[in-house]
Amino acid sequence: MSSSGFVEVEGARLYYEEEGSGPALLLLHAGIANLRMWDPQVSAFAERYRVIRYDTRGFGETTTADVAYSNRQDMADVLDHLDVESAFLVGCSRGGQIALDFTLERPERVAALVTVGSGPGGFQPQSTPELDALWGTMEALEEAGNWTPLAELETALWVDGYGQPADRLDPDLRLQVHDWILDSYQRHGHERAQPQPLEQPDEFTTVVLDFLSEV
Repeated sequence: MSSSGFVEVEGARLYYEEEGSGPALLLLHAGIANLRMWDPQVSAFAERYRVIRYDTRGFGETTTADVAYSNRQDMADVLDHLDVESAFLVGCSRGGQIALDFTLERPERVAALVTVGSGPGGFQPQSTPELDALWGTMEALEEAGNWTPLAELETALWVDGYGQPADRLDPDLRLQVHDWILDSYQRHGHERAQPQPLEQPDEFTTVVLDFLSEV
């Protein structure tokens, strides 16, 4: 079984897709991607689980508006819309942070939690003068709506790694993430909300399935 649709919430329409049957498994994408980042894993996960994924506000097919909102509440609204009381959660980077915060707030709705490169919200990141200058450049590009160089800077920061050469990763992977970032900005512009699953999809899938089978 596979289906897709939108969940109507305050100030947004959250786009989701689901595939498979069994216990619910919710996948939360990184802040440099959208739900498409999970394409390599979905088929394998769907053999055992009802796989649900959605675009958070400012990403992919989800619409958004300049209103106050909570990613945790959006996540609960998606689960409610699909009649899911409890789910296994798998989140990467920003998606993992959302999953962690949701688990702390509503532990009764979480069967198990897997995060990749994530930490809980509420902490200010450490910085340096060089990083502060980079943030300033990125903010100026965003204010000007200059999306192409902004997408390249984000790709260099979040994919290559700060100060690392651009040729150390698979160029197709780098281009795919760059295109996801650029697409998010071109679709959502200033409304845009502010990893291993991509680099080693088969190994990641195996590890996650092994872990969930033991829960």
